[in-house]
Amino acid sequence: MAVIRRLVAAIKREPAPAERDLMTLDEAAVRVGVDVPVIRCHIAKGDIPAVRIGRTLRVARTALERTFAILTATYGRLRPPSGDGPLPSRDGTRQTEETMQMTRRELTIAINKVLRDESRYATGLEKGGDFGRAKLARAAIEEIRRAQRRAATADEASFVTALRDALHEGRAEYNEYWDDPSGVGTSTFARVLDLV
Repeated sequence: MAVIRRLVAAIKREPAPAERDLMTLDEAAVRVGVDVPVIRCHIAKGDIPAVRIGRTLRVARTALERTFAILTATYGRLRPPSGDGPLPSRDGTRQTEETMQMTRRELTIAINKVLRDESRYATGLEKGGDFGRAKLARAAIEEIRRAQRRAATADEASFVTALRDALHEGRAEYNEYWDDPSGVGTSTFARVLDLV
């Protein structure tokens, strides 16, 4: 009888499979190499879904990693608190840039975010009366979208290579047709190519 009680108590103490994937904000901050306020900010903005268990907020490990992969690709590499070295992976090993490949979907989401930002920038230029630079920004956005459509036919394994090649071709066509001394469109291509 005592054995059964101990088994029941052990089962009750063991977290459910979904709860094992949840992390405290401190654990999440260490996991992606940022401070806790950064995690809180992204929760408040809705970038990272969180659930309150008791008095503490918890985030799902998979959602956290996916969100920070996209943010890292969009805004630049995140570094661990020590300032250098690769990020820790789920199994405790260290990730290198080669193993930090985004999926096709995540890469597409990150590129579309950059293009939305650039489109907002072009709209701001138009509102400010700078129609020439706005036209350059819109032309670059259109070339990048065209490159995405060309690469869309590639299979999963060769998608990144096909996209990179299509982006380089698109940038060459853009530079051939448009005089861009201020680098408005060229910087857009650079932001997208940094993701790939």
